[in-house]
Amino acid sequence: MTITVTDFVDVKERAHELNCNVPTDIAILPSNFATAKTVDELIYMNSTATVRKLLRQAGISESRIEKPGEKYPQLVQESVEWIGPLIFISQNAIIPIVLGVISNYLTHYLKGRGKNNTVKLHFIQDANNNCKHIYYEGGVEGIKELEATMLAVNTTTTNPTELMAQPNAASQQLSSPMQKTDDVTENTE
Repeated sequence: MTITVTDFVDVKERAHELNCNVPTDIAILPSNFATAKTVDELIYMNSTATVRKLLRQAGISESRIEKPGEKYPQLVQESVEWIGPLIFISQNAIIPIVLGVISNYLTHYLKGRGKNNTVKLHFIQDANNNCKHIYYEGGVEGIKELEATMLAVNTTTTNPTELMAQPNAASQQLSSPMQKTDDVTENTE
């Protein structure tokens, strides 16, 4: 299991730059939201429609960044892994609900597909006006630990290494996933 927490662009500013609707409580963002040069380049992961449906069924209202009538294409990736879309969350209260909905879906979706199924989840969390990218890679059973990490992010204001003092932080990775050593990422900043 891998959990990384890294800095991310300010989502609200970036939405303004791209002339998109500014997301509020929860929104699904295109996978290239941080790097697209124009709104025409934005593209969603193919799991976006599934997650949107799950959120609606759970009574969670998503604020969409696309303007009325706009549709962004979806990236279709064929993989044995389940790769979730980029989900923006600005309120801690909905974290357990969102993760529970996704976890329940994945438990049923992956049932009968053998062991060692990998799930990849991407969340952008607005932590005290400082956006953080939380990446999870592992089995469905590790999503509970992801929840603890996400709830701890909002209590950490300046230094992500402070998460190491939080419970269940031993397996967390706190810097770039590019500098991976075994199952721990070293913070070299």
